[in-house]
Amino acid sequence: MASSRHRASSYDSVVSAIPDRDLDDPQQRSEIFYPAVQSLTNALGGYEEQETVPGSGVYETVYRPGDSILAVLKDLKKLWRKDDSDDERTVARCMYRSGLMKELISILVGMTERGDWGKKVALVACESFA
Repeated sequence: MASSRHRASSYDSVVSAIPDRDLDDPQQRSEIFYPAVQSLTNALGGYEEQETVPGSGVYETVYRPGDSILAVLKDLKKLWRKDDSDDERTVARCMYRSGLMKELISILVGMTERGDWGKKVALVACESFA
């Protein structure tokens, strides 16, 4: 899993940098969208080892969300919509290559028991499946 905790890119900056003429060729679409998808996937968060009791030497693996996880999930959903007119489903293929599905499952598993905020994050992640 990714461990970056900073939002690496935003949807608006990624999409505004894409010339319309490059969106016709599937290979060019992939070359354009994959780095953005990978960057956003990395910004979701990842697993870290955390000592259960300070000084105990006993560790557990916990999911640490990125600093802007909700905004990143929303940006990924916007990118997903770019495939509405793409028969090749280029963005979906980029999301598969980036490991996004594993990351979304990790978010669902790791965030649901973290209070209202965690439930909100899990719900937004769940909406990404739809």
